[in-house]
Amino acid sequence: MNRTLLILALLAFSSCSERVSTSDAKDFTKVLEALGSTTDADTRARLMLQGCSEVSSCAAGCKRELSAAAGSEMDPSMRGTVLASCFKDLRKAHDEKGMTAEAWFAGYFRAYADRARAAVEPGDQKKFDEARAAAHL
Repeated sequence: MNRTLLILALLAFSSCSERVSTSDAKDFTKVLEALGSTTDADTRARLMLQGCSEVSSCAAGCKRELSAAAGSEMDPSMRGTVLASCFKDLRKAHDEKGMTAEAWFAGYFRAYADRARAAVEPGDQKKFDEARAAAHL
């Protein structure tokens, strides 16, 4: 694995270490399903942000900031500022490594997907895996 990707994954994982409930995992599956239906980069970014805001263990206390960053009135260049106001690991990654908010959040989202997968009920694992594959995560 590329060293930069490994660092991104570790930073993102440390940012989202709250346990994922079965209910949150089920809700996150719906987010992945929505992501699988679009290829537009800005729409995908907004769906990821909004979807995460609606799943409490993904939002990690930053529901308002995630929702604001996902809004259609939010200029994409301002998303990082809004997210950094709540996610201290994003601020740290930006300050120490020059990481963009987009790269950091993509790693955060993937790490959360890994954790959510572990909480999916056995009968729903295939659905989760198919949704994740369709979302290209």
